Amino acid sequence: MQKMMEPIITRIADLVDFGQHTVQGRVVSRKPLATTRTGKPWFSFLLDDDSSDVKVDCFTDADKFSPQISVGDIIQLKNIGISSKTPADRKFDMSRSDYKISIKSGTIITLLSAASTAPPPNKEKQLESALSTVSAISEAKEVVKGLLNQTHNSVGFRSELQGDSEQPHTHVCTILAGISDATMVYSSPESARQWSRLDLLVVDKTGNIKVSIWSEQLEPFLSAYNFTKDNVDTHLTGKIVVFSRVQFRSSERYGIQCSCTSHTKIFLVTDAPSKPDELGNLKDFRFWWASQEAKEACANLSGANMEPNSPRRDDRGAGGWKTMPYSTLGELASSEPLRALVSLVLDRNLELATYRGCASCKCALRDSPICPKCQETSAGEKYYWRIGGNISDVLAHTRITIFDPYASTLMGMSADEFMERGDDEKLHLLSKVLEVDVAVKMTQGKYDGRDRTNLMGIELAPSYVTIFDNLVGQLQAYRRNMEAFK
Repeated sequence: MQKMMEPIITRIADLVDFGQHTVQGRVVSRKPLATTRTGKPWFSFLLDDDSSDVKVDCFTDADKFSPQISVGDIIQLKNIGISSKTPADRKFDMSRSDYKISIKSGTIITLLSAASTAPPPNKEKQLESALSTVSAISEAKEVVKGLLNQTHNSVGFRSELQGDSEQPHTHVCTILAGISDATMVYSSPESARQWSRLDLLVVDKTGNIKVSIWSEQLEPFLSAYNFTKDNVDTHLTGKIVVFSRVQFRSSERYGIQCSCTSHTKIFLVTDAPSKPDELGNLKDFRFWWASQEAKEACANLSGANMEPNSPRRDDRGAGGWKTMPYSTLGELASSEPLRALVSLVLDRNLELATYRGCASCKCALRDSPICPKCQETSAGEKYYWRIGGNISDVLAHTRITIFDPYASTLMGMSADEFMERGDDEKLHLLSKVLEVDVAVKMTQGKYDGRDRTNLMGIELAPSYVTIFDNLVGQLQAYRRNMEAFK
């Protein structure tokens, strides 16, 4: 009789929005207890039972239920509310289920297994669930293109009702593909925020896309498959991969991009079938991936869309920028380099003017004496310049960050010498308004995609007599060229 009283468990993949259902699964993530605008406490979490996952909201008795939900625990939910997702829900709810769960005052939460003793997720079931909802790469691209086109009217112009700021359009789906190329990308050693990224160029029968795996998702992925950043590219090339809930983004500025999020699950498929009755789409893809057609598709790409090197500041260290003609900051709207005579106002911020870095590679050390790039302490440490400032002329202004060797030249000392001064003297040294000759270039940030003004060269502005003499020389050279042309 006891067994007859046990609730019937509904798989998350089989949920419907009518009837009574009891679900159970692992809490894979949760939001902390917060309050609404009216002061009502609430929280939410993501529940995964290997067949699918679903978002669970709690706006009723949240203070009572919140302590019962911990990431990693396996729990059972009884007497819950189930409703279909609305279009507004789908903008923020990245779970695979078409439904959402709400906790009611009568909901019963039962802890089945604490995180410390819970069995690991069933990878085979998760992979089977992901393979049941695979989208072709070309289909995913068309979806985000369609979302972008909806923001324009029938003649192709942006509606006047829309704001000036462009909103990216996203589509979350699952793709099954082969890895044609893999490349690790690192932040610049001088960057204050160090990051790494794995770029995978993946291919299916319909097309290709570069999938980016950023630092937050990269470390768990490497650990799960016992890879390192040094060997991951050689291990992955040629493999079959499934990305569950990968995010496609489309915008007019950046085009179509694809990246993993905190909700993405990455499955590397074994070279040989793990069982004879594997799903048909995986079996078909194995056959295609081994075909000559797939090999030719990868050969034709040959690293397309990949960035082979780590990003670096565009720096014409040889002084070639000094041969560029003068312009104004008002023309700084494209990726073309520009030279101008401007006023420079330095930031009076003692904490951000310098950073402590590795004496060998300049990588920021932060709170540890061990260099995150060199992985050693023997190289020692020293201070480096990282001065922020604003440059302006009669038409426009923009922000720049000045590193060595330019900063030491402008300040007349190294960053180590600067750190030996007293705070009052440091502030006095930073309280400068300089007339400078600069070359700058507009670029897109590798980490967040925002526009940045990169410094290509800077020195104290020459006298206006020198500038005038240079202009006269340029005009005379132009006249001689025109006469020779005649």
